[in-house]
Amino acid sequence: AQQPTVVRDTGAASAPATSRLDQNRPNPCNGMTVIPFAAASSGSVDLAVYSLTGQRLATLARGVRAAGRHTVPWDGTDDQGLDLASGAYLYRLQTDAGTAQRVLLVVR
Repeated sequence: AQQPTVVRDTGAASAPATSRLDQNRPNPCNGMTVIPFAAASSGSVDLAVYSLTGQRLATLARGVRAAGRHTVPWDGTDDQGLDLASGAYLYRLQTDAGTAQRVLLVVR
């Protein structure tokens, strides 16, 4: 069973001027990491982890999110709850404003 996504708002007083996807921390990670992103306006968000070949492995956030800064914790597991192996992975944020992606490293 897939766990509900927890998205924490960091309490920004106003929306950022642009949407962006920031580097996860820590990186490399051993299980738990946090992925920060900012949305300039409210709208649809899809944040997921992919293999380097483009296979979607873990859905981290999906749905409408308010404008502002957000952080999404990730425990290094796929959508079935299995630990991902050590290696490089992509995480991609798709919003109404566009798509951004970054690389994260998992070290077990």
